[in-house]
Amino acid sequence: MANELTLRGHQVTVLCDDIKQGLPVYPLMKEVDFVNLNGSGRKKRYPPSKKIVRELTRPLRKTVLAPLFPDPVKRQRQQEFNFSFRSIVCHANPDVIISYSAEDHYRVFRSIGHDRPLIMMHHIDTAVLLKQDCRTLASLQHCDCLQLLMPSYEKGVQEALPHVKTTVIPNIVVPVSDDETASPGGKKDEYVITMLARLEKNQKQQHFLIRAFSHLAKEYPQWKVHFYGGAFTPRYEDYLKTLIQELGLSGQVFLMGTTDKPLHVLRESDIFAFPTAFEGLPLALGEAMAVGLPCVGLKTTSAVNELIVDGYNGFLSENDEFDFAQKLKRLMDDPQLRVTLGQNGREFVKQFAPKPIWDRWEELITTVIRQYWADRECRAA
Repeated sequence: MANELTLRGHQVTVLCDDIKQGLPVYPLMKEVDFVNLNGSGRKKRYPPSKKIVRELTRPLRKTVLAPLFPDPVKRQRQQEFNFSFRSIVCHANPDVIISYSAEDHYRVFRSIGHDRPLIMMHHIDTAVLLKQDCRTLASLQHCDCLQLLMPSYEKGVQEALPHVKTTVIPNIVVPVSDDETASPGGKKDEYVITMLARLEKNQKQQHFLIRAFSHLAKEYPQWKVHFYGGAFTPRYEDYLKTLIQELGLSGQVFLMGTTDKPLHVLRESDIFAFPTAFEGLPLALGEAMAVGLPCVGLKTTSAVNELIVDGYNGFLSENDEFDFAQKLKRLMDDPQLRVTLGQNGREFVKQFAPKPIWDRWEELITTVIRQYWADRECRAA
């Protein structure tokens, strides 16, 4: 996003607050000003007394008494952030500030108030947003627009926070040329079901796919499952390795680690499985469709149950490993069905082509800035 806005003639400053040093994994153009407010290389330590008070008062912050019992650790972090952030704002003098999450927006608002146009992005199911504490939700009243990924998310926010202005702009899915697509219907010695996601229990649920595949493995020895992604916690990675061993799948299920060539991995696959519990608008799923893979996900998963149109570009399963296995089996048994659903997926994700979406972002930014200053002039008058 920073690179695209820079190419369109805007001056962009990217700001983060990360203990890690260095540059982001994704390359930024040299014209983009990248600032890390932290970069200390070590985790900040806070007095034990503040941590004790934080834990004792945690239940109260979920009630109407929240303003009386602020998190002392968060308050100190906020004070440190305020000093650094204000200096950056004074130096960059931005026309608009875009925050990535509700907590980021809260920190920005507490630091400088509403003396700049503020746009907030929320890139996960709005059920997560609405679980934020009272103060964070109250700060949303002061954003000039809340950008959401799916129309269904907007409805949820409008019902719970009717005074918050919202707009829907999805993620982009970069199209793939015809000669770079997968061949899910081709005859092979070995077939691959792929999942691209960090190894994480509560959201990504790799264990669910392992258990589902265990019901098919003996019948389909030529089929393999490849998991690509880094471990969110070492304990979960160890659990997955143990589960693979216990189910006798060490010759068919593999933890492949991270990859810097995701499209190549997808092109070499035959089915994309994505049994995640919740999402925003998953890029991995969109990219799998872009290369022409049929996809399987859960009916109960936000965004996934809108991107996968059951029977058209993939299958939606009940939240049940046996039903998920049956959906996989239908695709494993039918090469032509894999091809048809994969081709439909390629057509489906054309609605997420980059240019129209970046156009909408640029229009939103322009509109928010213009409306902000018009409103201020009205109030001054």
